[in-house]
Amino acid sequence: MARSAFTSRTTTRRIAPPSPKMVLFGDWVKTQSMLSTIDITMGIGVSAGQQAFAKRLKRLVRKHIRTNGAGISPAWPPVSSRYAKYKTKKGGDPFDLYKMSGLYYNSIDVWSNGTNWYVGLKANTRHSGKKARYTLAQIARILESGSSVRNIKARPLWTPSLKQLGGTAGVKALVLWHVRDKIYKAYRIRPKITI
Repeated sequence: MARSAFTSRTTTRRIAPPSPKMVLFGDWVKTQSMLSTIDITMGIGVSAGQQAFAKRLKRLVRKHIRTNGAGISPAWPPVSSRYAKYKTKKGGDPFDLYKMSGLYYNSIDVWSNGTNWYVGLKANTRHSGKKARYTLAQIARILESGSSVRNIKARPLWTPSLKQLGGTAGVKALVLWHVRDKIYKAYRIRPKITI
């Protein structure tokens, strides 16, 4: 019997696994620098956005006080006739609903605790008079929601002002804008960031 060219022996060949080679392209020094400092840059952007929003809210609230709530709905009710007489006697204008001495207006401030930004009246600010029973923050709450005990009608100031600036969505949009701006200025890239 003649031997065939094909035998029953199998031949195996070892196939070497592919060894991928990674070629870096682009500015990897810049990328590594960005990745090591992006959290700091974003924190600076968040802080800048909060501060900008707080300053806008302060300007708007003070404008509403100067204009007696023009642009706020519903319109503020006038003071009672009894309080109008008292205010006139003290040298105030009964038509300036949020102004008597100017302390409330001038005490509206923007400040930071290092992490967050705030706008409003600091908790312990008081009138300098002997009869100063309430802090300005307490007076602000009374004016904002009214008091049936003291016959003071509600004159909402802070809530409508915040709503006019877009509320929480407005804060988020301004913070995002500042974060993107800080990243662009630091690394010259335009990121897509959402909250």
